[in-house]
Amino acid sequence: MNVKNIEKVIIVDGYNDEPAGLGVPPYLDVYARYAAGAIWIYDDKIRVYYYTIDEVRKDFIKYLQLMNKADMLIVLGGVSVPGKYLGGTPITKDEVLKIGFLVSKPIKILGGPLARYGFCGEGGKRAREISEVNDLYHLVVKGDIEVVLTSLFTENLDIDKVDSNLTRSD
Repeated sequence: MNVKNIEKVIIVDGYNDEPAGLGVPPYLDVYARYAAGAIWIYDDKIRVYYYTIDEVRKDFIKYLQLMNKADMLIVLGGVSVPGKYLGGTPITKDEVLKIGFLVSKPIKILGGPLARYGFCGEGGKRAREISEVNDLYHLVVKGDIEVVLTSLFTENLDIDKVDSNLTRSD
């Protein structure tokens, strides 16, 4: 897939609970910030919209329509710490698959710990890779989201030229 122009990006935050990440509401996860930063370094005129998975759940049809009007969709998430979440409910495997299946227009990118390590229903459990996501998302980022996005933009949005395992060198 090679798209010439990106004007609108939607980030769906499925929450990440890595201890240093501050990724469960009311905090904004580092992966969403890194992704937005990489996008705006490429072009600061790109409109980036941020929605939590809890917002998407409340009116799925509305958000599905918004996602299908975007040029790029980035879904982020992954749980690793056991416990209850007071500020939000992390994205489920079924939601990751449903969004990937029902959203057709934009470049679809899956990132965060669930893309890198796999999915687990709750923190403290062993993550398992979801092989189906490879058929539903154009990029499943196993490296660092901001590095992979930078590569995608450098490669003129040609997904076939992007290594989804790229990481920071520092």
